[in-house]
Amino acid sequence: FLNLTDESGNSTYYYSTYSFINETLGWCIRRTSESYFGNPNPKKALQIIRLEQDKPFALGEISTDYKNMKMHFVNEDIGWILAERESIQNKSYLLLTTNGGMNWNEVAEYPSLATYLGCSENLFLADLGYNTLSCYDLRENSRQAIATDNNTRNVTISNDDMIAYSEIDQAAVGDKWGVICDLYTSNDGGKSFTKVNTNKFYGEKILFYNRLVGIAYTDQIVQLTRDGGKTWRLLVFPQ
Repeated sequence: FLNLTDESGNSTYYYSTYSFINETLGWCIRRTSESYFGNPNPKKALQIIRLEQDKPFALGEISTDYKNMKMHFVNEDIGWILAERESIQNKSYLLLTTNGGMNWNEVAEYPSLATYLGCSENLFLADLGYNTLSCYDLRENSRQAIATDNNTRNVTISNDDMIAYSEIDQAAVGDKWGVICDLYTSNDGGKSFTKVNTNKFYGEKILFYNRLVGIAYTDQIVQLTRDGGKTWRLLVFPQ
C-alpha cells in the first residue's frame, strides 16, 4: 500500500490493486478516510483511479463494504474486480465496468471464496475450489460451472475468449522434464471442451494469446503452438 495525506491533513489515501494495459495507462483503487477531529462518523470512499501519463484521474466509486479486491482491465473500457465483503463471510463477488471505470455493476456472487484465473473482454474465469471453476459470460449474463479433477494441470483463457486446460495423460510416462499432457479447449464459454492436440506435450503451464498462438512450459522447457494446440514445437530444451 502507498499511503498519502492531502495538504489539509484531513484525508488519508490508501492506493492498492493496480492494473495496467500498457506502459502508460492503468487503474488503481483508492480508499479514502476523512478523520476530522471530533467527527464520530468519518467519511469513507472507495474510488477507481485512472492513471495516464503519470497523472491520476478519479472515476467512479464502489461500496466501501468491498475488501481484498483484485482488479483486471483488458482494454480501455472493460474491467473486472473480484472482491469479498466486510459484512458477509466466505463469499466472493464479481464487478464489471464497460465504460473505463466510471460505473461498476455487481454481476455475480460466488458461494465460496474465489480465486482469479483469467479474463477477456467477454469472459471471467474463477476457481471456486473443490475442483470447480466458474466462467461468467458477459454476452449472456450467465455463469457456467466447469468441473476439473486432480489430473488438470493448468487453465488459461485467451484474449479472444478461448478457454484451455491441460490434463495429464495417464497412459503416457512422464520424465524428469515434466508431465505429459493433452489439451482441451472451449470456444463457447466453457459449455463444452474438445481434445485438440495430435502430439503429446509438456503441459505443466499453458498460456494462449489467441485461439491459435500459445505456449506451454515447465521450469526448463518451452513449447510453441500456432494451430490452436494441435501440434507443439520445442523452442527451449535443456542441453
